[in-house]
Amino acid sequence: MDHVLKIVKNEQYRHYKDRYPPWAKMPHSILDDYKIHALTDIERFHLVILVMLAGKTDNAIPMDPYYLQSAGKTHTPIQLGKLIRLGFIEAHPTMTWGEIEDWDARALASLPQQAQLISMADAELSQAANTEPEPESTKAPKEKKKAKKPSRKKKMVTDSQKDPLDSYPHLKEHYDEITGWLHGAHPDITIPKAGDSMWYQWRNMLGLLVRVDKFAEEEITAVLQWMWTEEDTSGNFSWCRVTMSIGSLRKKQIGDTANKFHKIYDTYSRASKRSPGNYVGQIEIGF
Repeated sequence: MDHVLKIVKNEQYRHYKDRYPPWAKMPHSILDDYKIHALTDIERFHLVILVMLAGKTDNAIPMDPYYLQSAGKTHTPIQLGKLIRLGFIEAHPTMTWGEIEDWDARALASLPQQAQLISMADAELSQAANTEPEPESTKAPKEKKKAKKPSRKKKMVTDSQKDPLDSYPHLKEHYDEITGWLHGAHPDITIPKAGDSMWYQWRNMLGLLVRVDKFAEEEITAVLQWMWTEEDTSGNFSWCRVTMSIGSLRKKQIGDTANKFHKIYDTYSRASKRSPGNYVGQIEIGF
């Protein structure tokens, strides 16, 4: 059973008993609690973050270090031991102190101390955005008006921005399926329309996984389908929760040598050896 965190005396932070509005209240009496003075400034901030996350999860916060740092937008991993020991939060089902200390140690070891992320794809897109525009036409203004057509003005993909997936037919064929899996896992996510800049970025990202990271196209579709569609039986759910954009697949955390997709692929490979699934483009990975 997955562990969750619960805020002790959660009702004091809520305006209503039967629903959770998009805010939490922070009563002045908290400052009178001597235990709050045992926390550092960062730990107090983390407590506030957990109170807000409790409002989004009906006071059943997933005890997942990646979720806590991603959803809480924190620059440092949230450490739970001290907050549990002082009675601000509880773990359910109950954990021993040794298990809690192990959890804190793993969180420190697996998460960066800063929230800055590095993306080669973002760098490429930034460079493309800063490229000098082509020289304007030397035609006279009157001639420009005669030749101007509204349909050309609204052209969304220019000649210098050909479809990044033209060289990758399998990914191009299954792109709509891939975005469908993403939208099914995260219904609030807006899928970019064809020709939009984000549409180009997402398709370019998939191409980079083949061109730079040397993954097969079939591998990529199989991993993404597994992550965004399969029930939480093989470790995919943790990645599903923190992967809400194709554009983030190649991001690296500071100090890491492997990007995000490499880590997802490793989890997928281990899960596939235990229980092979029926995925688009399924390939043999040692089973």
